[in-house]
Amino acid sequence: MNFLKILKKDQFKVLVVDDYKELPDFKKIAVPDLKQYLIDAYSEVQNLKGQNLELEEKYKKSLEYKQLYEAALITSDEFKKRDESNKTKINELRENLEQLTQRNLELLETINEYKINEMELNKKEKEIKELIKKESIEELDKYKENLITKIENTKGNISKSKLFNIIREIK
Repeated sequence: MNFLKILKKDQFKVLVVDDYKELPDFKKIAVPDLKQYLIDAYSEVQNLKGQNLELEEKYKKSLEYKQLYEAALITSDEFKKRDESNKTKINELRENLEQLTQRNLELLETINEYKINEMELNKKEKEIKELIKKESIEELDKYKENLITKIENTKGNISKSKLFNIIREIK
């Protein structure tokens, strides 16, 4: 009703920009055509509102996805930093392990040298003991022979004191 009053005024012209064309004058359009035009315009506006709402929802979701993406990037950067830090620590530990392994090998080599030396010393000790035993037996045998010879060279009975003197004299 108000709309009809507005349409009766001569000063009123409607300009709708649709591909930069001017619409025909409403005074010349029949009422059923105008009605259809308004219905079409209303439905188009409703469609545009629906599309606008969908676009706004998509925009909101895209903002959420953007925030999630940025958070994922930050998290990814943190994980990269931690990964680099862990790799550095692992490399340091590997270097320490290699140094300790090298030191262990050196110590094992030294232990083996000592064992070889010990075996050689044990062998020499055994040889020396056998030599001492052999020489002591020989010396003891010489001492006995010497003692027997001295005792046999004495004339008559031997007293204890004479025997002790003979034993002391023999070297």
